Amino acid sequence: MPRVKQDKELIGENIFEYNEQEKRFGTPKIIAEYRAKKLKCNTILEVGCGTGFQTAAFAKTCKKVIGIDIDKEKIKKAKKNMQKLGITNAEFITGDILDENIQAKIPKTDIIFLDPERPPQEKKRNINNIKPNINKFLKWAQTKTKKICIEIPPHLQDLPNKAMKEYISINHKINRAHLLFGTKEGARAVMLPENKTIEGKQKKREIKKINWAEMKYISELDPAIVYAKLEWKVLPKTRIYNKNKAYCLSKHYLRTPFATNYRILKILETENKVQKYARTLQTERIIQHNMQTKLKHEKGTGQIHIFHLQNKYIIALTCKQAQQKTKHSNSFSNA
Repeated sequence: MPRVKQDKELIGENIFEYNEQEKRFGTPKIIAEYRAKKLKCNTILEVGCGTGFQTAAFAKTCKKVIGIDIDKEKIKKAKKNMQKLGITNAEFITGDILDENIQAKIPKTDIIFLDPERPPQEKKRNINNIKPNINKFLKWAQTKTKKICIEIPPHLQDLPNKAMKEYISINHKINRAHLLFGTKEGARAVMLPENKTIEGKQKKREIKKINWAEMKYISELDPAIVYAKLEWKVLPKTRIYNKNKAYCLSKHYLRTPFATNYRILKILETENKVQKYARTLQTERIIQHNMQTKLKHEKGTGQIHIFHLQNKYIIALTCKQAQQKTKHSNSFSNA
């Protein structure tokens, strides 16, 4: 169940019982609380509850939580962890959700949430390698409720069309994705902690030829938008893609919370020219995007960003930093 590596706060991590692997795969508090708010209901069934990081959040917004996991040791820990938090509206079942005997124990529920198991490493994520089998799980779950939420790896391809595909980023790094059944179809991008959301129909990428000489700004899109294929709702067609990142070049500043804007100082074609130019700026930090080699730099103040896209090196400042430079110095005014 691999996750994007980043520091995270977990609900109850200072008092819960868990091992290092369970902590590594535990749901970050900010995600757990977002889910709990969105899936608020009377009774929720949480399949793959583990040691209870997500369960604790559901218990605050739902009247009743039923947690189920195939690992009896995790269920033992989950029960103890709920006691430590004083949670009394959660109950647990040990077993396989595809087992008919276990299914018979499940009462009527309003929403079912599934956090499935998946191989720790795969060359390409495949929905058929998820456990329990998604098709068999859905066939049973839809006899209980129409409202189903399944966590999926963000990189997963060939997803069902009849679902809302939701992608969530934390601090501009992709973190979680969901398939939501029983709601309208389409895609949704969620940016946390800003709690900004945008949704619509997924569209194929449309790219317009770039007139590099006219470009004054480069914008890096939040990855949740890129994974959701909703770039068309935010950016003009003058886009550049690099793996799972999307950039836009424009004559004008893009006013959107879903992109980080940079003012272009220079567009160069070789690393040697970039190195010489960077030294004239006397910067103390060079932040490189999509570059294989590390550039040397001189000591100084401030920082610059270098984007390597379509065989060009775009040297830029964050717009906030560019404004500060303009206020205190005219060093970049003629760049």
